Amino acid sequence: MANVFYLDVDDEITSAAARIRASQDPRVGLVVPSGSRIATSRINFRLLAREALERNRALSIVSTDPAARALAASAGLPVYATVAEYEADQGAQGDVATKAAGAPKRGRPSTGEAEAGIGLAATAASSATDIGIGGRGAGTGGAGSDGRIGARSSAASAPAVRAASRTSRASARAAATVVALVVIALVVGLIGVFLLPSATITVTPKLEAVGPLQIPIRADPTATSADPVAGVVPAVQLSKDFASSSTFNATGQKVDATAATGTVRFTNNDTSSAAVIPAGSKVATATGVAFRTTQDVTVPSATFPAFKPGVASVGVTATSVGPAGNVAAGKIRQVPSGFSSILLKVTNQAATSGGKSTTTLQIQKKDTDAAVAALTKALKQQFTTWLAAPDALAPGSTAFPKTGVLSAPSAETDPSTLIGVTQTTFQLTMTATGTETSVDESTVTTLAIGRLRTSVPAQFSFVAGSEKVTLGTPHADGAAVVFPVIATASQVRHLDPDTLRQQVKGKSVDEARAILADDGTVDIQTWPGFVSTIPSLEWRLTLTIDTGDVGGPPGASSAPVPTGVRQGSPPPSISSSGTP
Repeated sequence: MANVFYLDVDDEITSAAARIRASQDPRVGLVVPSGSRIATSRINFRLLAREALERNRALSIVSTDPAARALAASAGLPVYATVAEYEADQGAQGDVATKAAGAPKRGRPSTGEAEAGIGLAATAASSATDIGIGGRGAGTGGAGSDGRIGARSSAASAPAVRAASRTSRASARAAATVVALVVIALVVGLIGVFLLPSATITVTPKLEAVGPLQIPIRADPTATSADPVAGVVPAVQLSKDFASSSTFNATGQKVDATAATGTVRFTNNDTSSAAVIPAGSKVATATGVAFRTTQDVTVPSATFPAFKPGVASVGVTATSVGPAGNVAAGKIRQVPSGFSSILLKVTNQAATSGGKSTTTLQIQKKDTDAAVAALTKALKQQFTTWLAAPDALAPGSTAFPKTGVLSAPSAETDPSTLIGVTQTTFQLTMTATGTETSVDESTVTTLAIGRLRTSVPAQFSFVAGSEKVTLGTPHADGAAVVFPVIATASQVRHLDPDTLRQQVKGKSVDEARAILADDGTVDIQTWPGFVSTIPSLEWRLTLTIDTGDVGGPPGASSAPVPTGVRQGSPPPSISSSGTP
């Protein structure tokens, strides 16, 4: 019989490996309890499989935990639900080896015969098709006809371990290939940056200026009126309630299973001695349904000369739970191992009964966690859609999604109260509240113009209609929106951007700045930052004339770029609508 080692829940993989090394039998069965640390990762089972391979051991895993069996099977190890199943399978393999060697049917084999039988079984298994692929075990992790996950013969466990090792090496090579591809993509991207530099040039013509004033104006939903001194204007905070509800399936299984019981009668035809049958002796039907005796029983010897067999009865229990143990009367015919089937007979005069297996669905934590995650995702999708186009937005106002905040989703029913409930489906509803700030940007412009007019010195005359207020890219500050504002008033000289572009393309940044210095204020931004030459390709060069609201010559751009951006910074994205 193979060695069976029982692991504790807290046993580490080093303890399990020590059991494998300590086994004197080439067949080793490790019993892994539910919640075992070893059963938390497939890697642990792969390491055990490798240890067994190096020690020339045929390793099998026994566990009542389906998840543990699935992980062990994925690592290429034979798995069993109970020790009885494992021992029965090891015994069946020994019977196959004995028959393959042509051994006669008789009592318990000697030590030499048992070792020979094991050797023949290993030889037969090595030349046969892997049972886990085409037989009763599912080699690829499926369920076999006997209900075990990935069960296969012990003689096939070593090749399975070697296959798992080759799979691990193939995974490592695949990971290395992915890393190499990522590095290549990064290199190609960097080359693209080096080969395709760009530049953005803004020329602000010389003018008799008022300003420019650069002021941050804060649109705050808590403000009730504009404050020109503090640079604050009112904003509106929009709000909307969201709800998501759905029905989810319970995936947990509750199994209620019992083993069949009955009574067998032994008949002893040996006149020389009584047959002592210890408790736990195995009897079986011709189809392999096995039972264990529940107590010791002594069958008297047959009487002589008036021949009368000795008779004794004892209770039996099926080795496996479920209805398979419910066999008809007279089906149990195989005597325990070590007894002569000629001298000792066994049968069940009545059918065995009581074997059953009932499975019901119940809600488990992973079901409620998945439901909460799905509903939370749905709430966020609703919120994202609303941020892009909120209802109740006032005419002339702009909503700023970066100010959006979604409250923590809450469930109407506490998900923890559903865990363990026996039912096929459950319903869950979650709610959350979203907010977003909207701003009437005309209030920002009005405040900036007011600040501009009050800044004109007494010795200057303000040029009517020359006001220019530029709203830079706003940013969110909590629920408020801060606009970087540039306000100017000026008399502008017209400049031709096409002519200026022809003058500076292909020049160094310093040369271009010197060429354009006589035309006005020049702001040059290159990308990447270390590029020191203006691109010769016109489509990689953006040159803008900032003429303000006064206007400029045909072809000039009236969209200014904010000053104060350092050379080498990526060109900012400016939107006249103010949307961040």
